Amino acid sequence: MTMNTVSVAEARANFSKIGEAINRTGNPVTVFKHSKPYLVIMPAAHKEPNAETRAAMADAEQIISDPNRSHYSSFEDLMAALDNEED
Repeated sequence: MTMNTVSVAEARANFSKIGEAINRTGNPVTVFKHSKPYLVIMPAAHKEPNAETRAAMADAEQIISDPNRSHYSSFEDLMAALDNEED
């Protein structure tokens, strides 16, 4: 489905399909109303994680890959272990 323009009626009737095509191709679609451009539908910008987020993700990966990490059978066990660390 390649399209650059659609009418308001077509956009209303096929919004999901149009949205899927826009996200798949990255190409915006101009919606016309009364033969005039009315609005543009475009994919949301995909931002790369910032340095702090990348560092936190790396830390989490390191913890997950550690075979000696602690395992807890329930949330209550985890909270009890955290309480014991504070003492």
